[in-house]
Amino acid sequence: MRNPAIDIYKFFFSLMIAIFHFYGRSTPREHFPLGGVIVEFFVLASGVFFYSKWERTKQKEIPDLYPYQYIKNRFIRFFPYNLGGVIFALLIGRVYLSGGLPRLGTLARWFSGDIWEILLIKMNGLNQNGQLLNGPAWTISAMFIAEFVIICCLVNWEKIFYTTICPIAILIGYGYWRNAVDVRNGAWIGFTTFGVMRVFIVMCLAWYCYRLALKIEKTRFTQKGILFLTLCEMAAYGAVLIIIMYGTTRNFRWLATLILLFGVALSTSKKTYIYILSTKINSTVTSWLARLSFGIYLTHEAIIKLYTYFYPDKYDMYRQKFAFLLLCLVVAVIFELVITISKKYSQKVLSFLQGQILERD
Repeated sequence: MRNPAIDIYKFFFSLMIAIFHFYGRSTPREHFPLGGVIVEFFVLASGVFFYSKWERTKQKEIPDLYPYQYIKNRFIRFFPYNLGGVIFALLIGRVYLSGGLPRLGTLARWFSGDIWEILLIKMNGLNQNGQLLNGPAWTISAMFIAEFVIICCLVNWEKIFYTTICPIAILIGYGYWRNAVDVRNGAWIGFTTFGVMRVFIVMCLAWYCYRLALKIEKTRFTQKGILFLTLCEMAAYGAVLIIIMYGTTRNFRWLATLILLFGVALSTSKKTYIYILSTKINSTVTSWLARLSFGIYLTHEAIIKLYTYFYPDKYDMYRQKFAFLLLCLVVAVIFELVITISKKYSQKVLSFLQGQILERD
């Protein structure tokens, strides 16, 4: 079940991460130095819904192939958006900015080199230290891997995961993160990247976020209590924004992650006035905002490449920040429409082909 408050927050934070990356390319002055911590919000929110869905699934008979079925459904959901983001990045970076359509052989070489990214496994160690064609898509790949590992643990060793694997992963993961010299997603650690480890750790934190949200949801509050929770929610996100703008070290990033855990727990508990007010908004609108946030996240990197090309002077580019945000919104709307239409007609084509095969049989 969708949470309209979370959908609105997703939209706001997607714009924040877009402008964070834009500022990083457009001016020597450091704006939002810890803007990358916004990713933790998306992972925590997704993690809460992940565990909520698992708890509902447990009440039914779990099929033997459930981990496979779960990850297959997630792949089918992620694939059109990831493919759309890769194609958009390719059209901007390798076609438009390179002077036009390449030869067929060049296209084949590009496709063979980027097939791992399209299949959501390029972050799993198969790109030989190369950069992703569509950088922000690393989170999709990392979440895909982390969710598969966790769902396998929950099906086979649920109690062990909650009591042992989850807390140990947080302790060891953040211990490594605190002491590692370089924890950028491009810094390789054996077969995988720290990005995958980072998402897995935050998904473990999301379990505690989910349990806290349940406790708040099951508690009865007076109107003053609900008001207090609402103020705490606003204060949590406000504190995170301050850390994003002025924090400079990993300690601040860790602090922001913990604060986000409490903020997301309050937002998903359905007990604050922000949630109550968000339910008054048409659900179609909030659902669209959530989908637009996905579009903004997956396309803004390619749009930044356009701006760096047309505005080589960083200060000139910086002055285009509001035009950049508007273009991100427009592209996200078009992106969502194209994906929706493509999914609709691809399903019709598949149904038609299946019908033809059945008739022949």
